[in-house]
Amino acid sequence: MQPLYAWTAVVRGAVLRGLEGSMVVSRRARMHYGTSYATVFDEARHAVSERYWSPLWERWMVSDRMQWHIAKGEALSPLSPVAFHYTRNFRPGQSLVVTDDLIASDADEPPASLTRDLVNVCTLTTDLSAVPRSLFARLTTTRGVEFDNLDFTLEMTVDSAGLGFELKVDGVRYGRVEAEFH
Repeated sequence: MQPLYAWTAVVRGAVLRGLEGSMVVSRRARMHYGTSYATVFDEARHAVSERYWSPLWERWMVSDRMQWHIAKGEALSPLSPVAFHYTRNFRPGQSLVVTDDLIASDADEPPASLTRDLVNVCTLTTDLSAVPRSLFARLTTTRGVEFDNLDFTLEMTVDSAGLGFELKVDGVRYGRVEAEFH
């Protein structure tokens, strides 16, 4: 004897599962995850050989510093996106498509700068052309060079389907971010 509507049991189960959402409340990060950035040179923390002159910021900078957004063992919930903050400069006519790498470290204590033992998880490609130009700040150097500056956030969501990334400026969504995994 078969239960009534047995042939639809699988479909009904899938629909109910979809309505309920994921049963997994949170996941634990297996590694540290972060991005690299440039910052102002500080004699007390950086080697002189690492510095370079930024013609737009008109100061000494160092690149390849690491910002760790997720700590190894940290609980990650699909309901709590992880925000990566960025500041980018654009000269007139420069492409508004930018790339950044999501980097991982298996070390107990992740390094402060980019090293060879770090793993490049994926490359994030963000097209900022959907962001209204009024949200870009127009800045001028002491030499009269004009450039646009934009502060924005990439929000990463971890769920059963994997990682998802969104572009936000001042809390407003302006599109998805393409992730190419390595």
